[in-house]
Parts: sequence; C-alpha cells; structure tokens
Amino acid sequence: MRIPRRKPRHHYAEDRSEEISPAPGQAGEEPDEQRNAEAVVEPAIVSPANLPAELAVLSVEEWADKYVRLLADFDNFRKRSREEAERRAQAQKNAFIVDLLGVVDNFERALDAAAGSDSVLAEGMRAIDRQMRDLLAAHGVEPIDALGKPFDPFYHEAAALSEDPDIVPGTVCAVIQGGWMRDGEVLRHARVVVGKE
Repeated sequence: MRIPRRKPRHHYAEDRSEEISPAPGQAGEEPDEQRNAEAVVEPAIVSPANLPAELAVLSVEEWADKYVRLLADFDNFRKRSREEAERRAQAQKNAFIVDLLGVVDNFERALDAAAGSDSVLAEGMRAIDRQMRDLLAAHGVEPIDALGKPFDPFYHEAAALSEDPDIVPGTVCAVIQGGWMRDGEVLRHARVVVGKE
C-alpha cells in the first residue's frame, strides 16, 4: 500500500492565497489615511476673476446708491469726530478756567485788604488784576452780574436768606462768591444772599 505524499509548505500557502488579506500599505489595499484624504471634500475656491461676474448682479443704479451712502456715512463720521474733539478741548479749557477762578478770588481778597492804599505794591496788584480780567475776557469769560438782580437759579446759588425788610424779596442783596460765564455757559454759579419772601 502506497502512502500519499504531503504537499510542500509553499504549495499549501499558494492554495490559501485567497484567504490571506494583504497588510495595510501593501498592494491591493489603500491605507486609512489615503482613504480619509479622498473622502474630504475640498471647499470651492472663488477665483478673483469670478468676482466681477458675481458683483455684476447689482445694477449701476444700486452701485451708485451704495457709493453715495458710503460717502454720506464717512462725512457724518468725520463731522462727529471733529465735533467730539472740539467738545473735549472746550471741556478741558473750561476745567482749567474754573481752577484759575480760585486764584482770581484770592487775588480779589488781597485787593480788598489793600483797598485805599496808594503804595506801589497795591498799584501793581491792581494792574495784575486788570490784566487777568482782560485775559479772561479775551477767552470769552465774563463775571455774572448778580447784585440787585432777581434771583435766578440758572445763574445764582442761594447761600443765605436775608430778613431785612428794606430788601425786595427774591432779590440778590449780597454776593459771597462771584459767578462766571463763558460763551453763554455758566462755569460757576454766583453764591449769593437773597431777600426772604
């Protein structure tokens, strides 16, 4: 009796070739990265050459209207910016003048103390006082005329009431601290004594 011979190992492997799957990266199968890259859909890129055609959807009249509106918006922005800059400059100037008014008040007290004196020092102080007032007037700053006027809360601040029967009720009979205005705007209210009603 003859014993059948076993096939060589390499022949066995050839018979099972259909069952053996190739490793990733070998011929016959694409790597996962390559398959993922192919699955990604690239976004459409608009070429600059296509822009005029797309923008041509608007008519000439619509483009002209957009252009006019853009110019108007820019002109308004420029005006607002200029007005805002001027407003800030005026506010800073007013703040400086209000601080300077305290110096003017102290100088007036010094002049009152030197009233009636004919000394050279007193004359020099009066000259400086006139110079300061002229400088304030050059910048539109002027004192508020309050004495003897009817009390007006827009210009005056009532610091006290007088019960003197000779004073007309509601009238300013004394000024404790002078008030100042600049170009029609009150910088500092006048602190006054008002006749009691």
